[in-house]
Amino acid sequence: MLFRKILTIKLCFVIIISEVKDKVKEQFNKLKITIFETFYPGFSCDGCGIELKDNSLRLCNDCLSKLVFHNGKTCKFCGTNIKEEELVCERCKTTHYNFDFAISVCDYNELSAYLIKSFKFDGNYYVGETIANLMVKYFKERKIKADYITFVPLGEERFKDRGFNQSQVLAELISKELNIPCVDLLVKVKETPKQSLLSMKERFENLKDAFKIKEKINLKGKTIILIDDVFTTGTTLNECSLVVKKLRPEKIIAFTFAKTVKLED
Repeated sequence: MLFRKILTIKLCFVIIISEVKDKVKEQFNKLKITIFETFYPGFSCDGCGIELKDNSLRLCNDCLSKLVFHNGKTCKFCGTNIKEEELVCERCKTTHYNFDFAISVCDYNELSAYLIKSFKFDGNYYVGETIANLMVKYFKERKIKADYITFVPLGEERFKDRGFNQSQVLAELISKELNIPCVDLLVKVKETPKQSLLSMKERFENLKDAFKIKEKINLKGKTIILIDDVFTTGTTLNECSLVVKKLRPEKIIAFTFAKTVKLED
């Protein structure tokens, strides 16, 4: 009887040790992949993982073709693609913005969403570099001039959870490539539910009085670029711009990687 109990205990220990080893091995493999991708990210496409010969943008031609770039006629307010005969999109005909105009590189679709989530939620910094490179390329093509770059701030709790502010990372990478000073201008003073969980009407109330000036600088007569990853309804960028306007800049340009096309009330 005692022998059976001892044998059972031994078997339990063997099973537990085996499971622990498997979990450690799994975590170790994930760590190896993370380290490899961090130091050697250019060998594969950030979108599909296919091996690349030219890693300048870290996206293969097939993935690049899936991004709906805003290269044609765009709305003069929100930057979304519109028909050649139009000046503004339907939504902007009835919407007031505190920024002068917005530009975005592409539509928010399956691939651009994947890239943003890989960077933002999975912490793949090199994908952020890919997004920033696309934004720099687009900015240069538009021949826009600016004096400063800033970014949408992240709430303290969300910053602790994520460990970084994706908009700040993009702003700093873009600042370096364009040689335009990046300033940490705003702070989020109110913790709010995620905008993605709210309707368009709820988004405005959610962010009301959520942002304050962090660093007072003289923006009089200056053009400032406000960076974020995605333009959905424009509420976040709008509220941030309202605060930035207190510093009396000549122009505020909202700049995002992707722009949501279809919106729900």
